[in-house]
Amino acid sequence: IAQADVDRIAALFARAGLPTTAPDLGAEAYLNYMGVDKKVEAGRMRFVLFPPLVVIAYEMFGHTASCAWADAPGRLPLACLLTAAGGFTFWYLLGASPAAAACSVACGVIVLRVVRVHVPPALAVALLPQVMDHPTILYPVAVGTGTLMLTCWFYAYSAMLGWFIVRTSRAPS
Repeated sequence: IAQADVDRIAALFARAGLPTTAPDLGAEAYLNYMGVDKKVEAGRMRFVLFPPLVVIAYEMFGHTASCAWADAPGRLPLACLLTAAGGFTFWYLLGASPAAAACSVACGVIVLRVVRVHVPPALAVALLPQVMDHPTILYPVAVGTGTLMLTCWFYAYSAMLGWFIVRTSRAPS
């Protein structure tokens, strides 16, 4: 991400009265706080991060003008939920195999065409069950929930950004 984008976003946060830096607590304090998080299981930290969703978020927030799905973000959760469900279903039926991977991608392409949204990372979402240790039916639910939250944040971000642009353009010089 370009420094100019970082500066612009930090300025927007500052104008809204939001923090632009994390408190200086030190690495040990942050690790202690993370150790009591709900993602800790059997004394070990687990991070639930689906790389394709990070790519989707990066494109939506960092490159909105050129992001193919930013103009129809409401379709994003449905597309990702269905591709994840297809990927999980083929993994469940065929195991982690080339046939399951091929079927998952084919299912993903069909979903993207039916939903009429161009989200290539959704194909990676369909493939993730092939490389996960023990995927469960919660995987597509988590993907659907994550992309729904991402879409809500994108709508809020777009509204807030529009508000700041209007407000700063009206500000007296």
